[in-house]
Amino acid sequence: MRHYLEFERPIADLEAKIEELSALSESGGANLDVELDALRQRTEVLRRETYSRLDPWQKTLVARHPERPHLVDYISGLIEDFVELRGDRKFGDDQAIVGGLGRFRGQSVVVMGHEKGHDTATRLKHNFGMARPEGYRKAVRLMEMAEQFGLPLFIKPADEGSSVGISKVKHATQLGSAFRRARGDFGDVPGEGRPRAVMAERFIAGGDYTCAILDGQPLPLIRIEPEGEFYDYHAKYLSERTNYVCPAGLDPLHERELAALCARAFELVGGRGWGRVDFMLDAQGKPWLLEVNTIPGMTSHSLVPMAARAAGMDYEALCWAVLETTLEPSA
Repeated sequence: MRHYLEFERPIADLEAKIEELSALSESGGANLDVELDALRQRTEVLRRETYSRLDPWQKTLVARHPERPHLVDYISGLIEDFVELRGDRKFGDDQAIVGGLGRFRGQSVVVMGHEKGHDTATRLKHNFGMARPEGYRKAVRLMEMAEQFGLPLFIKPADEGSSVGISKVKHATQLGSAFRRARGDFGDVPGEGRPRAVMAERFIAGGDYTCAILDGQPLPLIRIEPEGEFYDYHAKYLSERTNYVCPAGLDPLHERELAALCARAFELVGGRGWGRVDFMLDAQGKPWLLEVNTIPGMTSHSLVPMAARAAGMDYEALCWAVLETTLEPSA
């Protein structure tokens, strides 16, 4: 049964009359369609007039209406694929603040707000909407996450190679399975059953590149053109349609700058001898360093040998050069 405020009583009387006449008409006692249409139009006019001249106290009553929508109602009605995110990562979860990921009109969003509850049980659960410090920390965490990432994004193990366990997350509903896959719950990440640390990376729309480093010097860049959406395990080891372009075809000056950047990154993380630095170029040509590989693959089909061939070094010469980087310099 609908709750009417005191100033809504005239509206309540008309709607009660409409219900009474509707029941009488449906019972077959009389055809009252004309009367009902007139009453509905009169009710709508009265409702508009009433709400167009509310005084400050009446506006307060409307704002605190017992049947007013709460945050969970807005989320249910407006946000698709909502996934709630809990906790402040320091103390605990404050249910006075509800927030998470979802989609609004196709756009990926982070949504949050106070939730007071609508009955005794939910009001106690949400502490009547009165947030504690951990609630505000949770809100800040969600806002920082929204600013840093957005969707799509990548979820992957923090210490795995070969793109094992990586997922591209397009919708909030995919976050849970992507996290479990990266952690190793599905058995496709090796590690003797121990849980893996998981990391998230923002999505960069652009081209994949890699720079091999040998004895502190960068080799020619390679542009990677995978068959699928990104350079995953299948594209690296199974697909025959992944295309590698070396030299990468960039402006020579730009390529030298990128190669120097990769060599500097390798040095800063303490890399020695040989390795590989992976990066992407966005639509504006800005580089985004992805990772430093200190033990890259060295098969005849791997990227480091490919870059070495472009520099005029065959596989045997490359192997000797790698071995020489492990020797202590003579006195």
